[in-house]
Amino acid sequence: NSYEQIREIGGSGTLFTDGFESGTFTTGSWIVNDLTPGGTWAVSNVAPRTGTYCAKWNLVEAFATGERSIVKAIDTTGIVGTQLTYAIQTRDAAAPFFGTAGASYSTTGSSGPWTVIESFNAVTAWTLRGPLALPASCDNNANLAIKLWMNWDAAGGNVGDGVSFDDVAISYSSPSKLEHKWTAYVPERSNCTLFLESYHTTNSESDDFDFYYSKVGTGVVGTTGWTKMITVTKTSDDNAYQTYSDVTLNDFFGTLYVGVIDKDRTVGNIVLDYIYVDHMYIKSIPFKELLGELITSNVDYIAGADNAVIGTVSGTYANTQSSNNIYESITEVNAAATYDFDHAVSETFTQSASHTNDYTDTDSQGTTEQIVELSVAGGGNFNLISESFETAVPPTGWTSTTWTQSTTNFIDGAASAYLPAFGNGNLVSPSVDTSDASSITVEFWHANVNCEAGDYYLDYYDNTGTWDQIVELGILADGTWLHYLSGSITDIQYLHSAFQIRFRGTLNNQENAYAEFVFVNKTVPGTPHYSLEHKWQMDTIPSGSDIDFYAYVGYSGDDSYQYYWSTTGANAVGGAGWTLMFTDSDAAYSAALTYDLDDNGFSGSSLWIGVIDTNSVSDSQDTLLVDYMYVYSLVIPSSTRLEHKWTISVGSSGTDSTFYLEAYRTDLDSENMKFYYSTTGSGIVSTWTWMFDVTKTSDND
Repeated sequence: NSYEQIREIGGSGTLFTDGFESGTFTTGSWIVNDLTPGGTWAVSNVAPRTGTYCAKWNLVEAFATGERSIVKAIDTTGIVGTQLTYAIQTRDAAAPFFGTAGASYSTTGSSGPWTVIESFNAVTAWTLRGPLALPASCDNNANLAIKLWMNWDAAGGNVGDGVSFDDVAISYSSPSKLEHKWTAYVPERSNCTLFLESYHTTNSESDDFDFYYSKVGTGVVGTTGWTKMITVTKTSDDNAYQTYSDVTLNDFFGTLYVGVIDKDRTVGNIVLDYIYVDHMYIKSIPFKELLGELITSNVDYIAGADNAVIGTVSGTYANTQSSNNIYESITEVNAAATYDFDHAVSETFTQSASHTNDYTDTDSQGTTEQIVELSVAGGGNFNLISESFETAVPPTGWTSTTWTQSTTNFIDGAASAYLPAFGNGNLVSPSVDTSDASSITVEFWHANVNCEAGDYYLDYYDNTGTWDQIVELGILADGTWLHYLSGSITDIQYLHSAFQIRFRGTLNNQENAYAEFVFVNKTVPGTPHYSLEHKWQMDTIPSGSDIDFYAYVGYSGDDSYQYYWSTTGANAVGGAGWTLMFTDSDAAYSAALTYDLDDNGFSGSSLWIGVIDTNSVSDSQDTLLVDYMYVYSLVIPSSTRLEHKWTISVGSSGTDSTFYLEAYRTDLDSENMKFYYSTTGSGIVSTWTWMFDVTKTSDND
């Protein structure tokens, strides 16, 4: 029979060991901290505890008081029960003594702060210390560091005084444990009964395995929401089924979760047991529905490996608007409101003596455009591998030996991956990152012709660099395409940065193996939050000598916003092709925000403005308020011109109002200057009442 084998995690093991036999600190990645004068650390072949070398510090000259140390950083992620073992010997030729020596740990990296594990004034003979149990803060810690040190804390000392360390080991001893879940979909049916053929390895810890079911599948197996079904106590395969049914399961339909958990987690019990699952299925009347591997009886397997429910999550994080006219085209939140269209998106100004009146805001804090932050789901489901082998074998990113493409046997499309008779080789997937996932799933179709035991397997690449055999495919139904769905894989050895799968075959005459439609997916946890990204496409920008951007904006909430410009609008705001203009951290309409575009690299006629929030992990929904924004482009006309206005207050009394002017002009192009008057000041000056021309080209008072 073919069994799914699930092994407990935990137990004992060694994470790091160094007897300094390489003759260097570099091999063990030690950080050496010397304090001179006095001496230096060295890997020495003089009087080691074992082997040829040890780490040694000797006094060779006048010294400075203080600590000398060697430090080892170690990652204990996923580990509990961390322990330290080391050998120490101190040397005091005569009084005065050098001080203390010992070992310390840091949970925040090799720079400390440090906590002393133990220290000594004198250990004249080699002494092996440990294993020393480290506190729980050292477990499951990516930033653990161990320091072996000596502290010369008094004046004096003798040449040859010092300390030696040897046979360093960082290990762990944690209780063995197992938790595993399968997922299956049960169509509507009646008289549902779970059948289980399973046993576990013999152990001296009285460790058996309990099977549960749940309708939600969350939480630890055996806690709230899980119903206990069967305890597996057998330690050999008797080919007998254990069964379970109850009122809930009898009439159940939908997604069903089956979980297994070990019963003994006593500290000190570290033997890693296996649970073997030969068959596990649900039998019901009157339907025959496929849950896992394709079979031809009236049962539904959760077999070979786990059955997965694979979903797709999609969402829109950005709202991009594009417009060819001068107005923004974004619907306001308040349907009763109207756009603040008192200003064009782009506007041309002519040269004048003053820019004060070139722009008049008739509604500076009137109706505003409101852009509300969107809710972004944290985490989600992501596809890592999707391959049908339609184009080539191996396809891009895959590697293979002996495997090729078949265009005569496939489940769908026009081709499949194929290992022919007498083939001996692997079809290996690309490496994908599953380190941020809470679980992964593997799915594919497979078939074999005339294969038998030992011919065709599925393997996973774990975080120790080892290929683990997952299921034997060659002993399943001959000549039939079968659908393989893994369960929710939460085993930590498969959640790492270089996960792979491979199809492995060793075939004889007239034997063939096939694979098609391979999918690897991961589920990444996360917390929903609010975020905002928005773009405006400005109207065609005239070429000018001074191109500036103006915006009168505010916001509600506790976020702040960054404004960028781009000539293409491509990519996410703030990414490639976008240039930061300013950050608005003032929620009120305090003043117009300005930015000199041409002095900061802008040229051309195409301009995009983008905005993003600066707190994308916020759990509050803020609103961006845009009253106006426009571009000022100073265009120098081909023929020079001047227009200017003054305002004069004229008293109400008097009968003879005469205007006096003393002025002259330059004589560059023989152009006179005309003066006009108006009682309203509106319109172009040349449409007013003419008074006289200034023709003088010098000041005659």
